Amino acid sequence: NDNISGNEGDDSISGGTGDDSLRGGQGDDSIKGGQGNDKIQGKEGDDKLLGQDGDDKIYGGDGKDTVRGGKGNDLLDGGAGVDLLEGGQGEDTFVVDVLTDGGMFVIEDQINQFNFNGDPDTLVLRLGDDTLKAVFDAELPAGTTIDDGTKITIDTETGLISFADDSVDDMPSF
Repeated sequence: NDNISGNEGDDSISGGTGDDSLRGGQGDDSIKGGQGNDKIQGKEGDDKLLGQDGDDKIYGGDGKDTVRGGKGNDLLDGGAGVDLLEGGQGEDTFVVDVLTDGGMFVIEDQINQFNFNGDPDTLVLRLGDDTLKAVFDAELPAGTTIDDGTKITIDTETGLISFADDSVDDMPSF
């Protein structure tokens, strides 16, 4: 069980086989977890964060971060900025920042590798201090991507999620 913190500058940090706590600093950090259930924090900068095996909690922070979960049921939160989130295998939770456009939400982050053909993934929309949670459990082609700028509508009474434009290929309402 490692507890490692980076400093100013561009850090490269790797965890081991235990449940690690890995934190970057103010630079553009590269942080890789290990085989345990890791907590990874990127902080400031354009960070590259990878959970690998285990049920990891990965937080980007400020900047344009790349957050990849790997195997396991991961929480992926890019933080502030336009980020890239990739889930991998398992039931992953994606926390994304959104803007409002009329009655719709506009996703600011890009999401890759939603597990539409297996265990359901969860999408958490963060709007200021408010959050909405939606569980996706649908049959879609592997490799489906939700691009930044995608507009979605959530009916809070029925839980129905619909995509308001053609930015997601073959995307049905849920």
